[in-house]
Amino acid sequence: MKVIFEVYGGLGDNLQKSTIPRMFAEQGHDVYLNHKWDNVPGCVSHIHNDEIKRLVWEMNPYLRGFSEEEPTIVRKGSPPNVNGDFIKNWETFYGLSPKNSYPEIYYKPKKIEGIEVVFELSWLAANYTPGTVKGMALRILELHKNLNCKQVLSDYQCKNVELDVEKIRCDTIYDLADVLYSAKVVITLSSGPHMLSAAIHKGDILQYCIMPDGLPEFPHYRLPGIKYEYPNGFKTY
Repeated sequence: MKVIFEVYGGLGDNLQKSTIPRMFAEQGHDVYLNHKWDNVPGCVSHIHNDEIKRLVWEMNPYLRGFSEEEPTIVRKGSPPNVNGDFIKNWETFYGLSPKNSYPEIYYKPKKIEGIEVVFELSWLAANYTPGTVKGMALRILELHKNLNCKQVLSDYQCKNVELDVEKIRCDTIYDLADVLYSAKVVITLSSGPHMLSAAIHKGDILQYCIMPDGLPEFPHYRLPGIKYEYPNGFKTY
């Protein structure tokens, strides 16, 4: 059977569905992706750039290719929280038996020596207040001030809060993957780098995620093993 599913948006949006091709392929299906499907209410953009398309989909050995045919398993909106686990929620949403807790990538990151703590404090669409982000990031920085802390800067970043720590430039998405892979502690916002770090480490390092203002304290958007910090002081640890 030919299965066609749809994606849109940024790095995190795509990584959320990255387990879907493998799971359908393991059932014997030929899996294709339509990343130009316009008939999903509220979704007006396609994959944001070619690097995301390459990293998440073209390198995925379980995806047979791309199709402009109408998706056969369109799922409108976001998945309901039925598992307390974001990736499992998506798998259930697509009619699959939920098995995975983290996104998947097939790029093999390269180790960069001298990186211990990495901050990536950029965002695109979420409701963040720069002063709040900086205050929360500084509190986390204080916990790890004796380690080698660096902050990622990139031309892809739309909105960003800078800390007074050494900067490291990531000119490509693969540079970012290498930096995240090399860290012992990662601090991000609820964004693409949050999902990318989770795909790389799968909960095996200390990872913080600073959540947006006003987002309810429920596990819909959470991955296991990550410390989620909310502006109102709520923590998941």
